[in-house]
Amino acid sequence: MFAPCVQVRSLKWTAIRGIVPIIAFSLNMHLLAAAEGPTGEDPVKLFAAFESEWKAREQGRASEAAERLIHLREGARPIIPQLIAFIKDLPEGNKLDGTEYSYRSDAARILASIGAPAAIALPELIAGGDAKVSTKGTSVLLNGTPVMGSKSFTAKEDEFLPWTVAYSRFETIAEAFDCLAFEAVPAVPRLIQLLNSQSVEIRAEACRCLGPIGRLANAALPRIRALCKDPDASCRKEALRAFALIETDETQLVPLLANALADDSETLQLAALEIIPGIGKLAIPLSDQLVALLAHSDLDAKELRGGKERLFVPDLNDLESGKIIQALESMDLQNGKQCDVIAGLLIRDNGQMNEDARSRISTLLVRAGAMGHPALERWVTSTQNADDKTQIAALLAAFTVKPPIAKLVPANIDRTLALYHKLVPQKSSPQNIGGFVEVPPIEMAVHGLLLISPLHRLHLERQKRSGPILAGL
Repeated sequence: MFAPCVQVRSLKWTAIRGIVPIIAFSLNMHLLAAAEGPTGEDPVKLFAAFESEWKAREQGRASEAAERLIHLREGARPIIPQLIAFIKDLPEGNKLDGTEYSYRSDAARILASIGAPAAIALPELIAGGDAKVSTKGTSVLLNGTPVMGSKSFTAKEDEFLPWTVAYSRFETIAEAFDCLAFEAVPAVPRLIQLLNSQSVEIRAEACRCLGPIGRLANAALPRIRALCKDPDASCRKEALRAFALIETDETQLVPLLANALADDSETLQLAALEIIPGIGKLAIPLSDQLVALLAHSDLDAKELRGGKERLFVPDLNDLESGKIIQALESMDLQNGKQCDVIAGLLIRDNGQMNEDARSRISTLLVRAGAMGHPALERWVTSTQNADDKTQIAALLAAFTVKPPIAKLVPANIDRTLALYHKLVPQKSSPQNIGGFVEVPPIEMAVHGLLLISPLHRLHLERQKRSGPILAGL
């Protein structure tokens, strides 16, 4: 009766005796590898292979050598001088093709994997930068991609940092600091010195590299705050971004953001707009400025259409108007005057506003609640003769606001039913394609409007007249 138990114990012991030699062998190999280095590979030989494949334009093999160097981590410390020299020899950014950008990115990741020793060496690359490079005659490109953010999705050359366009070196350094983050603390003293450089590019790049280090770079805050008033707009922008990443007391950021929103530099305004959602309600003092900026921004639908000169159609959030809306969404409208401005934008729309922009702006009014009732009522009433999409958007806002605008409810229900009978075929069957029912977007919008409208409040006569609709719901 004990035979099964004995057999199980015997099998367990046999399995254990088989595993022990495997563990011992693995441990010995690990100790041997540790004695030779993190991976037992020579970083100098690996870098020579990386550089050789780069010159031969063998991107796959070069990337493989780069990955092996990254796995060495601090074991790659001996090749820091070679990496620095390699980055110095890279062509200027406006001459940098997609393949060379890959090598530049590989070099940045190798430096970042080394850690603090590389961080100490990197500022000298900044200090050695030539501040006289011009971007005249070059396309406004960043890493091979059109720079986004301007009002018309096109850029004037003098609105962007020359070094971000022309310098592969500075881009590589910035990417390395992004990867290093707090490990780059040893570089802080030298970067603080570079903040006082006579070169605009060096001051701006020093700010850009300090930002990812975060609160551990707080010794640089006084100088960075001063650079937020630098005569050069590119330096002001990088200083503002660095201050936002380093300063832990976000209330200190609000005055700087106010100055940035009032600045003539569009890129500085865009930088401020990108920061505001991150501090939320603390940015409420900026709400008047944001509403004023939105009132003067371009909300035309053609702004978001593709064209022959554009590689792709941008998202609303990539444009100034979208960034302003996003900033306002983080804090909501604060008073009736702001609601009136928003309503004015919607009233002057005349069916030309981008649908996403219209929807998000009207949602701002809805979230304002009773405070926004007068403004919302003005807009909804003004859309009685508007196009169908604009009417649906207005009625949707009127039905979702809390508390509801009671005096508009009956008229809005009548308008909703009229739109339904106009836009939804009563006897035609929808087309079936591939097993899915194809419903035009405008019909879906009307159905959605019906679902949120207070039809249950209709009188008995109205319910009889619209019986088929209620049955369909």
